[in-house]
Amino acid sequence: MRKDPERLAPAHDPALVQFRDGEVLLVAHQYALDNGWLRCLTWDGKRPKFPPERIERVEPVETTRVSDGDRSWQELDDAELRERARELASLDECNRRAVADGGERP
Repeated sequence: MRKDPERLAPAHDPALVQFRDGEVLLVAHQYALDNGWLRCLTWDGKRPKFPPERIERVEPVETTRVSDGDRSWQELDDAELRERARELASLDECNRRAVADGGERP
């Protein structure tokens, strides 16, 4: 399931994962497995895992927690990272996913 950078579940831990080869991956959630591998949840809903020897460091992304009655979520604070996450999730400017037939899904 795709993740929305302006309505991310409170339990998620967004981060920038920096690899030893210089690549940087913005993820919606990440955690270390018992064997040392890093499991990630990408903005488009994929769940890759990476061996510890590939990881240079993991830098948390600042968020703001928001509550609306009995519901709560978090939003990415940095506007550039929020836009980047929106692109990675394939969401349009109204946070709607494009459908293959050209329509839009809320």
